[in-house]
Amino acid sequence: MPARERELRRCHYCGAAENGKTLHRDHFVPRSRKGSSQPDNLVLACGGCNSTKGSRTFEAARRDLLLKRMGWPKFTAEQLAWLGAHGFDITPIGRAQLYFEESGS
Repeated sequence: MPARERELRRCHYCGAAENGKTLHRDHFVPRSRKGSSQPDNLVLACGGCNSTKGSRTFEAARRDLLLKRMGWPKFTAEQLAWLGAHGFDITPIGRAQLYFEESGS
């Protein structure tokens, strides 16, 4: 787990502070994908981000984590998939970053 997060007690993905929220240990590389339980593969995650990421790799979950951090989805995953299949990309990701990307953790 990056030292900065241990000190600040913030979610690795959205940056939510522990105040009033329970932070969980998340396997950055999921155990189901051969990720270890060594400290360098463990990050703090709020319940929402931990649930959003699930057992997916970070790369597979990044878009959904960004949308969650920005207060999305305003649409269901099925609606977003339908819109995408019909040539619409209305997600406001742009240059958005997750907490650890902004902070350099």
